[in-house]
Amino acid sequence: MKLNNNGWGYRMMAFLMSILVIALLVVSYYIYRFYDQMKDDVRRVGYVEVVTIK
Repeated sequence: MKLNNNGWGYRMMAFLMSILVIALLVVSYYIYRFYDQMKDDVRRVGYVEVVTIK
């Protein structure tokens, strides 16, 4: 990755953008999976239990 007076080349910028797009897709997948799991957990429990300590 050599930065000179002309800036980065097209190939280097395409490579860096592909890394960013892949990272965005991975993060989106994990957010979707986490949200889907939380939705299933709420449906399964269905209530909130209050416990008092004496």
